[in-house]
Amino acid sequence: MHMGQQLTPEAITDFAILAIEAAANPGSWHSLCDRIADEIGAKAFFVIAYDLQERSMPQVFSSSAFRCSAGRAIVQAEREGDGDEDLPIYRALACQSPGLVISEHDLADGRKRGAGIGNHWRDRMLGVTGGRDRSVMKLNDVGPFLDCVAVHDAVSHESSLPMAPFAPVLHPLLSRTLETTRIVTGLVESHERLMSLFDRLDFGAAFCTADGRVITANRAFRTILTGGGGLREAARGLEADGRSGTDSLHGLIAAAARPMTLPERLTLALPRRYGRLPLVLFAAPARERDLGPANAVLLLAIDPEDKARLNANGLAALGVLTEAELEVCSLLVQGFETVAIAEQRDTRPDTTRDQIKAAAAKLSCRSRLDILRLAMATATPVRG
Repeated sequence: MHMGQQLTPEAITDFAILAIEAAANPGSWHSLCDRIADEIGAKAFFVIAYDLQERSMPQVFSSSAFRCSAGRAIVQAEREGDGDEDLPIYRALACQSPGLVISEHDLADGRKRGAGIGNHWRDRMLGVTGGRDRSVMKLNDVGPFLDCVAVHDAVSHESSLPMAPFAPVLHPLLSRTLETTRIVTGLVESHERLMSLFDRLDFGAAFCTADGRVITANRAFRTILTGGGGLREAARGLEADGRSGTDSLHGLIAAAARPMTLPERLTLALPRRYGRLPLVLFAAPARERDLGPANAVLLLAIDPEDKARLNANGLAALGVLTEAELEVCSLLVQGFETVAIAEQRDTRPDTTRDQIKAAAAKLSCRSRLDILRLAMATATPVRG
């Protein structure tokens, strides 16, 4: 585009499409910067989130002219807090009105446009892109960072600011897109943290549709599905061992998807083959008020034969047992008898009996069954 022209409808449409992509995917910001730089005839175009307190750039997106090894080195240095020669520029820009395009020279204290500023950092950046001068535009008045645009112009600013005619379009577009990107990024990070916690649950958990199709599942649930745990994922949804088991499973999920289902109908002991203990399933509706009575079902699966879940680690929080007593209690709740516990720990059976008695006394338990109940009651549902 030649100087003096306005943005064409086609260019504005391109900007809008690329902005939508950038809002959802930060990697698309570079394409948006490329398109804007090409349209306004700039040597390079940057969108920056600058942290004035930390003197760093948490976010910086640039057009292709700066996405070279030399440019990446400068960006990395600024991310880490170097480039203090630019700090007065950012501080002065923070005092300007959003949407106003201004020359870097006009931001320098007591300097007039075209007088020149001694800034080796600026010269280094312009040397990468071949630009003659820099202009900037503030995007926001509130927020965690100073959001701004920086342009490496192909001409000197003695006569005009090439970006100025396009500011009425670029300012609202870029400010809203950058804020949306920040929100989306925060949501993605929150989702990743939630899924990390989901994966650390000590039992299987999955969200399913009302017809039994898995939407998402944690690692423990996937282990049950793939490890012969009594459940498997098929084309028509979850299946159990045998037709009757599958029908019972689908009945449980369908019941959870219906409103006003009695709680006792949301629990199922699912039979398994080869004489194994049943898989214990709990179902609950996952409702979204605006989308209908039930959109998904939360299905929890507990494998009573999963020895990793059977431990006495929760008893440690009580602070009364020794390390040896905790180890003995863990083996006890896994179903080992006294002699087997002694063999595993390479101790005498009498020593093991004494440790069990000592642990029971400290825990105010009358029997080994009481120790098991207390261990299960204090067990954490999260691994690690």
